[in-house]
Amino acid sequence: MSEFLFPVFAERVLSPRRPDRTRILESMGLPIEAGAFEILSRNGGRRSADTIELIQLPVAMEDGASRLQFLVHGMRHRSPAEQAAIDTLTTGDELLLQADEGNPHDLMAQLVTTGSHTPIGWVPAPLTSLVAGAEGISASVAHVNGSDSTPHLRLLVELRGRLLEAAEFSDPRWQLVS
Repeated sequence: MSEFLFPVFAERVLSPRRPDRTRILESMGLPIEAGAFEILSRNGGRRSADTIELIQLPVAMEDGASRLQFLVHGMRHRSPAEQAAIDTLTTGDELLLQADEGNPHDLMAQLVTTGSHTPIGWVPAPLTSLVAGAEGISASVAHVNGSDSTPHLRLLVELRGRLLEAAEFSDPRWQLVS
C-alpha cells in the first residue's frame, strides 16, 4: 500500500495548512486529526467543475449489520420551507427514504425526508439502487450544519442495516480495481 495518494485524489484533500481546516473538518463531523481517506470518504472528493465523486462503501459492525454515511444531494433545489426544515434537525433524528417516483432526471431517485415527511434532498445517485434494494434499513442524522454552510456539506446521513448483503455489490460497477 502506498503512503501517497495519486495527485487527482491528493488535491481533493483539505490541506493541513488551511487556516480554516478545523472549522471545515468540524462541519463534516470529523475530528481534527482526520486522515486523507477519512476526508475523501466524507466529502466525496468533490471539487467545483468536475464530475468525480467518491462514495463510501458500507462498513461492517459487530452485530452483523453495516453502516454507511453519505451527504444529502440537491438540497439547494428544495423549496425555502423544505430547506428550513434542515435547521430543525439534530444528530440522531430519524430520517426517511422513499422512492421519488416521477423524477424526470433519475428513475431510481430516492428522496431523503424528515421524520414528518418533509423532503430535504436526495440519496447520491450511485447509492440509489443499493437503498432501493435493501430491506430493514434505518436512516438518521449523523451531522447537520447551519444554513450558512456550503449546501453540499449541510447534512450527513447514516444508514444502518444489512447493506453489505445487498446484491448491488456483486454488480461490476462496485468491483475494486487491482
